[in-house]
Amino acid sequence: MLTIFVASIWMLSYYTSRMLREDMNVLLGEQQHSTVSMLAAEANHELSERIKWLESVARNITPTMLDNPPALQEFLKQRLILSKLFNGGCIIYSADGTAIADSMPAAGRLGINYMDIDTIAAALKAGKSNMGKPVMGKKLGAPVFGMTVPIRDTQGKVVGAFAGVTNLGLPNFLDNIQQGGHGKTGGFLLVAPQSRLIITATDKKRIMEALPAPGISSTIDSRVQGGEDTQVFVDQFGVEMISSVKTIPLAGWYVEAILPTSEAFAPIYAMQQRMLIATVFLTLLAGGLTWWILRREFLPMLDTVNALSRLSESSQPPQPLPIIRQDEIGDLIGEFNRLVGTLAQREEALRDSEDTFRKLFEASSDAILLLDGNATFVKCNQRALDMLKISREKLLALTLDRVSPEFQPCGRPSSEYAPEMIASAYSKGVAQFDWTCVASDGSEVIVEVYLTPIVTRGETLLYATWRDITNRKLAELELKEHRQHLEELTTVRWIS
Repeated sequence: MLTIFVASIWMLSYYTSRMLREDMNVLLGEQQHSTVSMLAAEANHELSERIKWLESVARNITPTMLDNPPALQEFLKQRLILSKLFNGGCIIYSADGTAIADSMPAAGRLGINYMDIDTIAAALKAGKSNMGKPVMGKKLGAPVFGMTVPIRDTQGKVVGAFAGVTNLGLPNFLDNIQQGGHGKTGGFLLVAPQSRLIITATDKKRIMEALPAPGISSTIDSRVQGGEDTQVFVDQFGVEMISSVKTIPLAGWYVEAILPTSEAFAPIYAMQQRMLIATVFLTLLAGGLTWWILRREFLPMLDTVNALSRLSESSQPPQPLPIIRQDEIGDLIGEFNRLVGTLAQREEALRDSEDTFRKLFEASSDAILLLDGNATFVKCNQRALDMLKISREKLLALTLDRVSPEFQPCGRPSSEYAPEMIASAYSKGVAQFDWTCVASDGSEVIVEVYLTPIVTRGETLLYATWRDITNRKLAELELKEHRQHLEELTTVRWIS
């Protein structure tokens, strides 16, 4: 019962720890997902506003202005709001992708063809407003990404492009994600899944970091493919993280919140440590108290066992055992004492019976012997020894037929006749016959034998009584001789 109780404590401790960790995982996941959803919504709003500003400005650029770069330069200079929205400047491109106006002329981007940039090519060729993937700026030498909208003439034909550039190396509108800490060691990531790049992160060293190649992390692969969930996984640095993801619809990017499980579940680990200490304490307390209680309860029984052990090693008759407390153990000892009393009475009666039998056995005028199944003598009284004039040791080494090897009743050898009489005793329950025994001094004793099977201590023996009828047989023989002599005399007189 103590083992079951202690095992239950440990199982409860383990179950509570597991359930507490799972509940904390769900709670942290919900909090993380709520946070990244808010950040993703804010980022999507900021991107949407900047696209709208670019489209609004692009509608005011005419084909005539595209042919007059100084006028375009002045046009951009007058739009001060653009420098606040795009810290990397705004650029106007001709139809072939060459930069013809720049709000930051000192950047040295004028006259350079940017048709190889996907966002610019998409705006000029497909006429779509779009955002490009993060790249290293050709002139800025820093990670940048652009938003580009087409410039159309009055007929709707694309005649140029207008782009706003965000320099990720300088303070920008995404700093809410970069600077938003998550716990002590966690943070946020803004990821472009199309190019498997981290656009920005709380940890500046991870800006423009490439994600692991496909197939290395199933969690990252599922998120690159658009999955939004909360998972616990081991990142590429071997750190177990709890992470939540939310997609930014406009850009196709996603915001990810990461927090090491060592920090996330620190309260759980502390609780588990306290529960472990409490469980060990309860185990020791329960074990100690149970041992003390059991020892106190079973001490009378142990004393009883010791008393019985001493009694079994002594020759004294069993004595009643002391009853220390009148409880269940006391009742048990009381019943045992009553049993001892009953057994003592039976033993006394048995001793009386044995004494009576022993006296009758030894005082009998008949010889009494016990034989086993092989007709070997196993016990005898003194009368049998006196009758055969033999010692007890010698007699108990003989069989029934050996005490009369020369006797041939009914004209048959005693070696054959004795087994027949024994078999008759077993089958009929008793056998009676006369037997001539030869004593050790050679004298013959005629006995009347009664054989009766008895069972003692699980063994069947033959109980034999020998009554000396030698004098009777001799008297019968003498009477027979007198009768015969008388008959002869009578016959002689009659003839005379």
